[in-house]
Amino acid sequence: MAATDDDQGEPPFADDEYGLPHIAALAAAFDAHNRGDSEAWLQFPRHWFRPPAWFDARLPPDSQAFRDQQDRLWREVTARDRAHDAAEDEQTPEVAAMDWRTRPGLYGMMVHEAADHLLAMGQILKHSGLRYGTRMIEYGPGFGQIALALARLGVQCSVVDVNPHFITAIERQAEMYSVQIRTLVGEFGDAPEGDGTYDLILFYEAFHHSRDPLALLRRLKSRLTPGGRIMLAGEPIYPIGQGIMFTPWGLRGARDAMAVMRGRGWYEGGFDPDWLGEAFAREGFRQVIHDGAALSPCATVHEYVPDADAQKLADAFAARWRKRLAQPRRNRHWLARLLRR
Repeated sequence: MAATDDDQGEPPFADDEYGLPHIAALAAAFDAHNRGDSEAWLQFPRHWFRPPAWFDARLPPDSQAFRDQQDRLWREVTARDRAHDAAEDEQTPEVAAMDWRTRPGLYGMMVHEAADHLLAMGQILKHSGLRYGTRMIEYGPGFGQIALALARLGVQCSVVDVNPHFITAIERQAEMYSVQIRTLVGEFGDAPEGDGTYDLILFYEAFHHSRDPLALLRRLKSRLTPGGRIMLAGEPIYPIGQGIMFTPWGLRGARDAMAVMRGRGWYEGGFDPDWLGEAFAREGFRQVIHDGAALSPCATVHEYVPDADAQKLADAFAARWRKRLAQPRRNRHWLARLLRR
């Protein structure tokens, strides 16, 4: 295992903490786990990320200094000496060899894992407000199972993904089902040429890959029809101070997220729930949460509805996440011991 102190002379890490010096060992254990040897991952003793000494969690989350600091942390976690580039870093090349016809996406999982995503899909469809002839766009659709289901129900669907192999798989499935889905290889906020506006913009397990969610939100507003909504589902949303989130938004300290960033280069962010509420409120959206936690870990849907009075709620949201940020980190040694059992 890597040394417990970094080269900047920081104090020793607690037994249940990890930091930048441990990322390589963490990633190696996670890679072995994905190859079927889970012992090292299950026994890895460190669970809570401690940011390096230069990291200032109190920077205003809407500032350029905050974004620059997030970019620096991504570079150090991923061991890449350059800026994050979605077209290069958010790829999944093995998709090209996957079975898009019979086992796309969730159909390549174990049954209980697939059930979680099917339950989440039901939540999304139930609360989407879509009907025959309405228009939606999904960003980061993967194999496109949500969009394909909606297209078969008569919704006019578009999808945008940075991975061309996913787009090819969606196009082939749409042809197989005799439905039309407009597609584009692009980044969040892009749209197929001539598409117009949408009644729903959807992100499922995708919004957290944005390295500037505030700028993205402002861009998305122009793509909505009057009354159109934005929906997020399956996103990593955790209150500040519970180990995973140490800032209002940005890279999250979950062990698997850090290991994936080192191995793949993806941007693995997360959000405090009240920061999300504030961010959308300041842009004129009222937050509605459809709690699906009892159904599936990825079935809670955050819906954002245009509301002229939403901005009045922003300060209350901000006060809650700022209070959490100001509190000292909780003692989590008991939980770490429990997880090691």
